[in-house]
Amino acid sequence: MDNNDLGTDLLLNADMDLLVKLKYYLNYQISTSLLMLMCYFTSIAILIIAAMVILFTPFMLYALYRNKKKKWLIAFGIMVLPLAAAKFAGVVSVAFYVVLGIEACSYYIYCIALRMTVNNWIEEYQSNIQLQLDKKREEAKDFDFWYSFRDKK
Repeated sequence: MDNNDLGTDLLLNADMDLLVKLKYYLNYQISTSLLMLMCYFTSIAILIIAAMVILFTPFMLYALYRNKKKKWLIAFGIMVLPLAAAKFAGVVSVAFYVVLGIEACSYYIYCIALRMTVNNWIEEYQSNIQLQLDKKREEAKDFDFWYSFRDKK
């Protein structure tokens, strides 16, 4: 195995590890939507949800960027960022909780759709790795077969 193959294998494994972590964290992130639905008007619940979103979103965006999921990054920008920008710009100060609710719903819809898709990405990575391993095994078998006919001195 040459160094280039080793580097590619390590990158594939690192990217797949990111996707597995993303899948794991999305499970918890989506479960906070229940907290939002049960305690929407409680300011403590809103603060907990906001803290979880603020802590999780950079990791989610990094995992998507690292795995070259540009369409998902664009979708995040379209679904979540305009409402967040309007909220922080003070444009919607009168209906703050309504905008917060709409923003949270769009964020959780995005997370649910992403969670369902991440499973497919993980399966694709695993099948790609398995295909590469099978190919290397075949190459090793061919080498062993021809090696057995070599002149023995």
